[in-house]
Amino acid sequence: MKSFKLDDNGDLVLENGSFVMIEGDEELAQQARISIKTEKGEWFLDSEEGMVREPLFSKFFNDAEAKDSILESVMGTSEPLNFESIIFNRDTRSRKLTVDIIMRKENGETLALEGVEF
Repeated sequence: MKSFKLDDNGDLVLENGSFVMIEGDEELAQQARISIKTEKGEWFLDSEEGMVREPLFSKFFNDAEAKDSILESVMGTSEPLNFESIIFNRDTRSRKLTVDIIMRKENGETLALEGVEF
């Protein structure tokens, strides 16, 4: 499957006046990142797409609930993914949360999403 490449802001990437296309691992990682960064119910064409964000912004952060929310959100990718690790990096001073995720594809290869910001 091929998709248009998106930058960190979700904008289409252009090179030499043409849209950049991606496929394979890069496209699969982009699918997962989009699903994680989309609030569940936000997209009017599929209210089940996206992630429930409450566990990430709860006053009393619960790693297990936050992980479950992330796991559920990427179940709709074009290829099944198994999670190796999810690491939360909380900066209480700047009130930012980033997540590093390592997933394993069906063929055994790993796929990493690093620095997903919330």
